[in-house]
Amino acid sequence: MSRLIPERSSHFWPPLILSCGIALALLCDGFVAHVLNSNYREAHRAAERADADLVRVLDEYAQRTLQAIDLSILVTANQVAAEPEIVSPGNSVLIDALKRTIATYRAVQALVVLDAEGNLIADSLGNGVPGRRFNFADRPYFQVHRD
Repeated sequence: MSRLIPERSSHFWPPLILSCGIALALLCDGFVAHVLNSNYREAHRAAERADADLVRVLDEYAQRTLQAIDLSILVTANQVAAEPEIVSPGNSVLIDALKRTIATYRAVQALVVLDAEGNLIADSLGNGVPGRRFNFADRPYFQVHRD
């Protein structure tokens, strides 16, 4: 007598294999999603750290720039106070002194010496020579410092 294998068991394997395949695919997708989410969060934290570093560097640069500007103005004011005879329109000694002052400070583009009425006495660009009259009395930045 031969034993008959029920026909039912042969129909049992394909759905089981299909179910296991789907479960395995879902597990792989879940793992990939977890890894991608972890990488995204780490990249976000790294970007925040880089942004904080950039802000700190820009703040330090701005502070150094303002200090250089303040120092160049102070040097010019001290020189004008020490040698009042050089304060005349187009005086080459004053213009050369202004050029030397800005040469040491890359952040400073130009230095300007004005009189109390806002007339240009000299600047580091060579303006202010007799015949070239500039007046800054109507400028808000001059009015703030004058008043």
